[in-house]
Amino acid sequence: MRWLLPACLSLSLLGACTGERGDVLSGANAATAPGPAAGLAAAARPALSRPDPAVAPDSFAAQTIASRRDLAELFYALSGQPVDAAREAADAPVIKSQYDEARRQEATAQLAAQIGDGARRIAADPRLRYRVVQASAALGPYDVFRKGFPLNGVGPDARITFMRGFDLARTAADYSLAFSNGAEFGLLKVEDETAARRIEQLRTNTPLALTGSLRLYVFVQDTAMGPGPGQVIAQVLRVDLVSGNKEVLASSPGKI
Repeated sequence: MRWLLPACLSLSLLGACTGERGDVLSGANAATAPGPAAGLAAAARPALSRPDPAVAPDSFAAQTIASRRDLAELFYALSGQPVDAAREAADAPVIKSQYDEARRQEATAQLAAQIGDGARRIAADPRLRYRVVQASAALGPYDVFRKGFPLNGVGPDARITFMRGFDLARTAADYSLAFSNGAEFGLLKVEDETAARRIEQLRTNTPLALTGSLRLYVFVQDTAMGPGPGQVIAQVLRVDLVSGNKEVLASSPGKI
């Protein structure tokens, strides 16, 4: 598990934000000038696990990250930490709905046990680390020189979070999904001019951000502490631009 300095916090359901990611090595910010000790620490840091090139993205299309609960299970599975029952119960709708203290404690124990069971299943089966997550279709105008649409939701500083119940404020300090190779997806490549014109027309004349979405195929690699209870770090394997009627308008594979 890695340690990150807090960057910026998203207040949206599926929000991207900008900030600087940094690792904490021996209690010092990694952005400081590296010395011999820092170099040794960096060399000793384990590399991120890599996806199997033989696993086709379409083979795990049903395995999604669609809620805070999914991120929590992945976080505990990869970090190896025991489930923090108090943290998971805080402001959880299923707990807040219990007015009797005994039932509240019982619901807290059940919630922690369910998250723990999910984490153990993921830890025991690496195939469950391949996931699909939806993000808003935030596209910039078509770049005729680079032959693609700038993507605002999958960059190196992008974060995806999920609301817990109806508490918008808590989302800022909750689990988030970050991307280790987000820099590769600053542009959704569309070489075909006919397809590009169609997407540009949809982008400018219809609320594509509301009716369409980005479908991200990812492999979950690692976890990091902060901001919030923790981050889940994933490698993007493919990005699909999907219309409101579920038609794939463009697809951009990543490097494995």
